[in-house]
Amino acid sequence: ANAGRSFLIFLVGPGGTSRNLTSLPAGAPAGCPLGNEQGIQVTFTCNPITPPVCPPGTPGCPPGIDVAVLRACDLNRSASGVFTLTVTGDNIKDQATVTIDGVEPRKVKFKNQTGTDPSGRRIFSRIVLKGGICAVLPGSIIVTNPGARESLPLLCNDACPTN
Repeated sequence: ANAGRSFLIFLVGPGGTSRNLTSLPAGAPAGCPLGNEQGIQVTFTCNPITPPVCPPGTPGCPPGIDVAVLRACDLNRSASGVFTLTVTGDNIKDQATVTIDGVEPRKVKFKNQTGTDPSGRRIFSRIVLKGGICAVLPGSIIVTNPGARESLPLLCNDACPTN
């Protein structure tokens, strides 16, 4: 929702809130710099999501274009206390690799088959991750379909409770 938008950054500490001026207020002394106390305007811009050049599964689609698109994550705990992380998205291919902050979960289950690609590989909209996930959450999830480039990272802010 914030793709392409820019945001100003302010810091709050014991000495108060830093400034980040975009224009000088009325009555500001001559030579007062814009931005923060050092005259640097601190911002960040959210990158837009770039869709694949051609729709996933299209015959003749060049290798590396057929990427998974990740949408959401949801941490669950079973009655026995085992944590699983469900990741939803589109175009997640059978045998894709998954990492959370560079660490592969011990078990990956592909769920909700939505179709097959021209090579016969199954396509899913959900994966369930298990084993070692609590050690890397919150973290960035990346899914890499076989023979394709990796997905854009999905930041999962969920964390396993300690009790």
